[in-house]
Amino acid sequence: MEVITGRLKRDKRGLSNVIVVMLSLVLIVIIVSNVVLWSYQMSQLDLERMQENLAITDAKGVTRSSWFTTQNEFEISVGSRLSGTFMDTKTLGGSYETFIETVSDFSLLRISNNITIDLSTYPTRYIQGIEILTKYNITENGERWFLRAYNWTATSFSDAGFNNTDGSQPLSNEWNEYSISILDDWIDYVNPRGTLLVEFSDEGTTANQTITQMDFFSVRVMINGARFDLKNSGPMTAHIVAIWIVNSTNHQRYGTSFFINSGEEATYIRTDISLPQDKFVAKLVTEKGNVAIYS
Repeated sequence: MEVITGRLKRDKRGLSNVIVVMLSLVLIVIIVSNVVLWSYQMSQLDLERMQENLAITDAKGVTRSSWFTTQNEFEISVGSRLSGTFMDTKTLGGSYETFIETVSDFSLLRISNNITIDLSTYPTRYIQGIEILTKYNITENGERWFLRAYNWTATSFSDAGFNNTDGSQPLSNEWNEYSISILDDWIDYVNPRGTLLVEFSDEGTTANQTITQMDFFSVRVMINGARFDLKNSGPMTAHIVAIWIVNSTNHQRYGTSFFINSGEEATYIRTDISLPQDKFVAKLVTEKGNVAIYS
């Protein structure tokens, strides 16, 4: 009996040793696998970081947005359309939409269109004013032409707050540019979706029927921001996560999230960044930790 008991004790110790060795081997395999995986991931991250190639080709202050143009056909309150579509009024030069006045005691044309500002790029809190521009050609020059916009607060068309309310006195059979600025109470002309309703009409003082060619009809906003021209020469998409503006007196960081694809050139505009008047350094930091510098 004692012999059997002793043998069982020795077998238990042997089994315990085997279990300890097996568990140790499993633990070693897990540790080694994690080390190898971590090393691979670090090597991959380092490789991707080394391959990233982002450059700032230019950085400068910007006071105007790009032009926002018509997205739908013109509403004609008085007059009629002869040819073309609103698509012909989206670019300067080359094509145009043609309208003709309605004749009664006086000839008259009144057209309007919605133009929407991108408020995600140009939030209203950073907008300082609105500009409206038309380029048009008329066959008769005996009267003035006017721009007005719909005042969403007053619920009517108005030119209150415009820098020019005298209208445009065009030359006939020539292209005329007519622009106005709205600095005071401009927010009354922009609805919560960023839309302006702009009206173009003549004075209605002559009996001669005028044909009008509209080449350009657009709106842009006045800002005090910064423009960064970027180029990604690397083989993968770069994700910019921070901007630093540095000069002799200030180091300012701005958070961001902007992606630029491989081989792409892009422009990034920030309405909340005002570049220093003196010498400065702009730094863009990517998610992988690389820094593009413009001085």
